[in-house]
Amino acid sequence: MQKLVNGEWVDCAQEDLVAGDIYRISVGGGWQQQAYQDPTPEPDSFTTSNEAVTINGDASVGFQSVYFGSNGDPVTMSFDLVDGQGVLQTQLDSTSLNYPPVLALPVIKVASGAIVDEVYFATTLVAGVISVTGSFPASGNWQMLTTRINSSLAEIGASWIIDKPDVTFRINS
Repeated sequence: MQKLVNGEWVDCAQEDLVAGDIYRISVGGGWQQQAYQDPTPEPDSFTTSNEAVTINGDASVGFQSVYFGSNGDPVTMSFDLVDGQGVLQTQLDSTSLNYPPVLALPVIKVASGAIVDEVYFATTLVAGVISVTGSFPASGNWQMLTTRINSSLAEIGASWIIDKPDVTFRINS
């Protein structure tokens, strides 16, 4: 590998490159030339602790993979965002990170393996604590998918993701 320095090609290692450097690599007896771009950093990954879920006034204890309720029931959730050592991530705060003041947590309705509806629960993020409120407008199998949540985080410019199993809400009429 070589990079262009003051108009001359100089041998280098990939670690010597910085964004914008012109470099070339030997390919099939010739050279392939391009501009170097820094790799996209992996986002910080956090999990949750101190989970609390209440459906129609019935408080569940801790995290569960499935919750039950009826359409129209008010749902509230709160949980702490923590790192691998369980440390609360107080730097994650909507105001200090210039996120919208009220965020939206996506919840999808699935039938026969297809998404048939989607609602957004009002969500706040204050000093590493997420609070969520909403209700399900219809009966069915509703899911909070980590991939959808992380896509929403990317849309607001978050440099972090949530690493947590998906949650299902079985809602009856």
